[in-house]
Amino acid sequence: MGRRAKNDNTRRVKGEGTIRKKGNGYEGRITVEVNGVRKQVSVYDKSQRVVVEKMQELRKKRDDNYYIENKNITLEEWLKEWMRVYKKPYISPRTYQGYVEKSKTILEHLGNMQLQKIELYHLQKFISDLQNVGKSPKSLRHYYSILKMCFDDAIMCRHISLNPTRNLKLPSMRRKELNIMTKEEQLVFEGFMKKYRMGTAYIVLVNTGLRAGELSGLTWKDVDFENKALYVRRGMQKITTYDDEFNKVKRERKVTDVKTENSYRVVPMLDKVVRILQEYKKKVQAEQEELAELGEGFKEDDFIFKTKCNHPITSEYLRKTCQEICKSNNFRKVGIHELRHTFATRSIEAGIDLRVLQEILGHASYSTTADIYVHILGQVKLSQMNRLEDYLTDINMN
Repeated sequence: MGRRAKNDNTRRVKGEGTIRKKGNGYEGRITVEVNGVRKQVSVYDKSQRVVVEKMQELRKKRDDNYYIENKNITLEEWLKEWMRVYKKPYISPRTYQGYVEKSKTILEHLGNMQLQKIELYHLQKFISDLQNVGKSPKSLRHYYSILKMCFDDAIMCRHISLNPTRNLKLPSMRRKELNIMTKEEQLVFEGFMKKYRMGTAYIVLVNTGLRAGELSGLTWKDVDFENKALYVRRGMQKITTYDDEFNKVKRERKVTDVKTENSYRVVPMLDKVVRILQEYKKKVQAEQEELAELGEGFKEDDFIFKTKCNHPITSEYLRKTCQEICKSNNFRKVGIHELRHTFATRSIEAGIDLRVLQEILGHASYSTTADIYVHILGQVKLSQMNRLEDYLTDINMN
């Protein structure tokens, strides 16, 4: 029996699939593999030579494992899937909240665009629009970071071939001037804070350098009065949870991990911090005696600082209450992080080694501490050099 004749309109191109006449032009077909599934892909043109070139390009992409299937997936669809698979299981609830809030802004501007059609211009316009409405350079870098990671993983998943965030221009970061209390201001601040129950928390903050969330997570078990030490083991934050479609589910207080591995640490206490916490503990124990009969008396594993409603405090609560107390005492507005900067400044002024300060503050690296307080270090060095100049003048060596 003879070999079956091939269709005159179809011929096989060596190693590249098949080409056939179709209408007024030609169709080329080649087999590729997409996510483990083999499928036929077609290309068209009126010129047979162009079809051959297109098929050669497809074959090269296939052989280099670089073939990208044309898809209509939008940025919104991919970003939500990316958050669900690549981020939510691996980051803290607080960090995930920040990702969602930034992602919602991204989707407002770019969500309906097809992933494969987003180009550098679209992203540059997005960044410029946000800058025009007052977003800070730091905030813009957060948007950029999310987009870059999102597109990087889209490449790994074979949704796109190039990351459009490459060459994206961002405004330069300017060093933000730190708000720091003078010694005189700190003395006044601690003076009127002693009049308030929650004032103890602010005096502890400005004399230990703890982050607000770290202070919120302290229990009495974390206080070692004998060795004058605080053990930082956890945080307390108010967190908004979202579903996979970025819809708000609830907002609640949650015990969280501390910021970084270096944040797990022992913070030494000054004598005045030991004293004020001992006095505060006595007050709390006395107040709890009335509840002891109900089995709700003082507990060492209870949180140190609570709201009037007996809930653990959060960073937001500390920030708001601090502003209220300052205002009622005709004192300038004090940011909650300013207390940490003030502690660091007093430490540097007192001559505490920067590496020791790094450990007390819980910074991940020495350079972080040095970068934040570089101006303070400069001022202290200048002051010390002035002392040297005065000393040399006194002994007639200048």
